[in-house]
Amino acid sequence: MSATPAPRATVASLGAAARREAAALAAYARELDPAAWEAPTWCPGWSVREIVAHLAEGMDRFGRQVRGALAGQPVEFSMPERNARRAEVKALPTAELIARLEANTAAFFDSVERLDDDDLTRAIVPMAAGLTPILQVAYLRLYEPALHRWDVLAPSNPTATVDAVAADLLLDYALLVAPRQASREVLGDTRGACALAIDGAATRRVGLTWHDGALTVTPTAPAAPDATLHLAPESVVRLTSGRLPLAALDRNAAGIEGDRERVALLSRAFGSH
Repeated sequence: MSATPAPRATVASLGAAARREAAALAAYARELDPAAWEAPTWCPGWSVREIVAHLAEGMDRFGRQVRGALAGQPVEFSMPERNARRAEVKALPTAELIARLEANTAAFFDSVERLDDDDLTRAIVPMAAGLTPILQVAYLRLYEPALHRWDVLAPSNPTATVDAVAADLLLDYALLVAPRQASREVLGDTRGACALAIDGAATRRVGLTWHDGALTVTPTAPAAPDATLHLAPESVVRLTSGRLPLAALDRNAAGIEGDRERVALLSRAFGSH
């Protein structure tokens, strides 16, 4: 069994992947005409410009939060402040907006890649879920550009996927945050148990179980699941973030064993449409 990479090595891998995501989105965006910049994406109500502005602003904002936490002066931003910051970035000339995306991504990771393992693993950054280790913030700063680039591509490319290298890096993080992503309202008073057979470099089986509206991820699959899904890591990342549409699951019928209605419910709970 291979050893778990040290936090610094993990952050270096996350940073390299995030820079590639920013560069790929920037290259794509540079080829768009003005109308395409305002085209809808997978995110309801968000244009391509909105997503690029969100990513550029977010990289800078989280960088400020990390630096403040390290200095013992935590920085938090209210939702109105976040919206105002994003609107300011969104209004930049297109070329400057694209440059800001790449520069802010590089600046965030340039900063955190210099930290030692102790700093990376201390829970000091204030976030919605509470004080969070910088390492987890770094995962988020890859998670967002990897998924939002898919959001931009998906409307015109129904076979678009999340980059495989990014997905491998994000798999455990996606499973960690999956319980927060699942809608209690959609799950309702149902009970269910699904196994995920994750077909990557080494096949893994994990469990997704729910009752009373709450989802739990278990490191082993249920003994008698209602359904088993055979998915690649990138499909797991998309499923748990609400980006594996029901139509895509239907196309992957051979990868689903058991109760398809349970699978459809789970997909809807994560927000897929």
